[in-house]
Amino acid sequence: MSRAEIGAAETRTDIVADQIRQRIVLGNYPPGTRLRVDTLVNELDVSRVPLREAFRELVAEGLVEMYPHRGAVVSPLHQQELEDCFRLLETLEVMAAERAVRDDHLGVAEAMRTELDRLDALDPDGDRAERLRAHRAFHFAMFARLGEGTMQRHVRMLWHTCERYINLATTGQRNEQARNEHHQLVAHCAAGDASMVAAIVRVHVQHAKLAAISQLPS
Repeated sequence: MSRAEIGAAETRTDIVADQIRQRIVLGNYPPGTRLRVDTLVNELDVSRVPLREAFRELVAEGLVEMYPHRGAVVSPLHQQELEDCFRLLETLEVMAAERAVRDDHLGVAEAMRTELDRLDALDPDGDRAERLRAHRAFHFAMFARLGEGTMQRHVRMLWHTCERYINLATTGQRNEQARNEHHQLVAHCAAGDASMVAAIVRVHVQHAKLAAISQLPS
């Protein structure tokens, strides 16, 4: 990634943060990994300013901790944080689902179906980063109904905090279960059935939480 490809300063910071975040979520940077500025400046081909700004974003999301004399370190995984993340995610996703069905169930269902088709087309054993982005896009087709204000900002930060726990849940059996739940969400959203959509969201989040807990390092 060249500096020219990144674009303006704000976009540069966002992209740098997303690259580091993705490596943390996928386990390329496991908990306790020291994120060395000099190394990342060279790997990502960026200056120190956007890198330090990216660190601030990642600290706010709970993915990175800053220590005197050590700098940035990937945060540990905790079951309590996992449970808190999924509890909050369930609340916000139910809210988004109910708003989606109320405001534009056919439009939201179509947007979700488009993203789900992309996700389903990917090889389960293929590019993990691509699957991560596709899964995120599917859920944010519904989260988009929260608008671009305070709620959207909070749900984006929460998703970034939760995503490495969500990634723990991507086992073979859970993947098939999640796929079925995704299709049920789209079908009931298209039918305008708010109560069923909310119920499936709750089940979907609970199943993901249990799968993630089972994979949490001891």
